[in-house]
Amino acid sequence: MKKTVLLSLAVFLLLAGAGILLLVLPARGVLRTDGPAETVQHWLDARDAVWLRQEYVRLHTPEVTEFENAGQVAAAIYDAAAGDRFSFRELPGSGSERAQDYILSAGDADILLLSARFENGVWQVETGPLNALTGERRTLSVTVPEDAALTLNGVPVSESYIAERGLPYPDLTELEQRFDGVPSRVRYAIPGMYGAAELEAWRQDGLLLLRSDGTEWEYTLPDAAGHSFSVTAPRDALVTVCGALLDEGDVTATRAWPTKLDIPAELQEYLPESLIYTAGGLYSVPEIDVKAADGGLLECAGTGTELVFSPAGSEALHDACHERVRSFLWALCDYGAGHGDRGYPCVYTVNPSPLSRYIWNAGDSLTWTVGVTLKFSDIQTSDYIPLGDDAFLCRGHVDVTSITRHETQDLSLDYEMLWIRKNGYWYCQDLAFA
Repeated sequence: MKKTVLLSLAVFLLLAGAGILLLVLPARGVLRTDGPAETVQHWLDARDAVWLRQEYVRLHTPEVTEFENAGQVAAAIYDAAAGDRFSFRELPGSGSERAQDYILSAGDADILLLSARFENGVWQVETGPLNALTGERRTLSVTVPEDAALTLNGVPVSESYIAERGLPYPDLTELEQRFDGVPSRVRYAIPGMYGAAELEAWRQDGLLLLRSDGTEWEYTLPDAAGHSFSVTAPRDALVTVCGALLDEGDVTATRAWPTKLDIPAELQEYLPESLIYTAGGLYSVPEIDVKAADGGLLECAGTGTELVFSPAGSEALHDACHERVRSFLWALCDYGAGHGDRGYPCVYTVNPSPLSRYIWNAGDSLTWTVGVTLKFSDIQTSDYIPLGDDAFLCRGHVDVTSITRHETQDLSLDYEMLWIRKNGYWYCQDLAFA
């Protein structure tokens, strides 16, 4: 019994002595087999590559823009730099009796700080950020029409990122530079981007991508430089396109007054002349406005952006001569229906003249025109264009129904006329069917 107690006491004293010896052993030395390096190695052996990657992402939060996620950027930086072979080495100047810092590397990339601390008689390991890896940051540049909107990685890009405004299109014509609201572009600059950028640009009428390399984008209008116009207007007319008043420098051609009439040489200098304005290669949709020199409206033919304007007629001439011209047209039509006994149109014509001879010579054939009844619906005269003081051009329109025993016809007749003043009276010198 005494031997057993003595043996147990001896074992207890031996173990207690060993514990006391462990507590009093130095943190480092040949007597310790669990120094900081060995502890870090055991710590590393107990962890896999996935855990180490997650720990790196947890500890490293790079500063990113609103268009990227810090965790995703940290993971991308790690994946781009880290290898699959892990090792560690002492951080120079960090060692002491009870502490030692190490640099953990994955391949050639230093990824974590490992801090070994001697506490409660054992070495313990903690991880910390090393901030040795950095990703390349770049500034995105996006040039778009001024009314375009952007999203980057699904996030709307606000106008606060606009670095330049009012950028002209490279091939903008001199004329278009005079327009109100000259079309222009803006350039967005978005700094601090790490990863791939999913950029989308949008505008209501579409966009055309000119170039993109992942850092710079340039867009233009889908109908860039694709608009044009042609305007023919009297010389003294006021022609504006998108607010720009056109002048002699914008004239591309001239055109004399088109007429089928025989105009005497002494009156030709009075014929209205039209100026032709044409332009192409425009980014703007042409908004055309044409007014007479006195601000009045001009009669327009054509559609869209190919317009022809006639000179404004003289209201004074119309008021003074309408009834005489109207009477002539009534007499001419009635005479053509074989009613020479009721009126003779030659009393309204210059005599002698080709027109008066034509009417006179028609008389013989008209004797065979019998049984025709005319019902006039309307006789209009318009476009009184003065040629000096004693001549003018005008147009006439007659709506009349011709009735015979065999048929009824509705006729719509248009005429162009030249009138001359002689001895205080106006006479028609020439007439043509329009």
